[in-house]
Amino acid sequence: MVQTLQTSARKPGQSQPGQSQPGQIVRSWREQRSSIDTIVRETRRWIVSMSPETSDPERELAAMMAEFAGSLRSHFDCGCELYDSLAEQLWCVEVELAKRTAQADHCHLLASLSGLTAKLQDAGSPDEGFKGAVAGFLSSVEELEWFFDQLDQHEEREADSFEWLLQANCD
Repeated sequence: MVQTLQTSARKPGQSQPGQSQPGQIVRSWREQRSSIDTIVRETRRWIVSMSPETSDPERELAAMMAEFAGSLRSHFDCGCELYDSLAEQLWCVEVELAKRTAQADHCHLLASLSGLTAKLQDAGSPDEGFKGAVAGFLSSVEELEWFFDQLDQHEEREADSFEWLLQANCD
C-alpha cells in the first residue's frame, strides 16, 4: 500500500514555482512513517527485554513516549502538508474530507499519547507497593499496545486515502 505512494497528482500547468509537489511530500511522509514504525518496534523490544533490575521503568518509558510524541507530531504535520498540496492541485471535496478526518485522528492519538505519558510519569508511587507498581506498569503497557494498534490502523487508512487521492485525480 504505502510502497505504491509514489506518483504525483500534478496536472500540467497546475503547479507554481516553489510549490512542493505531492511526490516530494509523499517521500517525506513515507520516510517519517518508517521512522515511526521503527520507534514502535524498538519500544516493544525494550519492554520485552526489560530486566527486573530496570530502575523506574515507568518514567523511562514516559521519557521515550514524550520524545516519540515529537516525531509523531512532525509526521502528522507532513500528512497535513500532503493533503494541502493535493487540495491545491485536485480541487475536490474528497481531499478536504480526508484531511479533516486525519486531523481528528491526529488530535485523538496525540491526546491519548499525552495521557499515557502523564500516567507513566505519575506511576510508581511508594504507596502502591511492589504488586501495585507491577500491576500499574502492566496496565500502562496494555494501554500502550492499544495506542500502537490505533496508530497503525490510522496510518493504514491514511496511506489508503493518499493512494486513492493520488490515483483518482477527482476529475
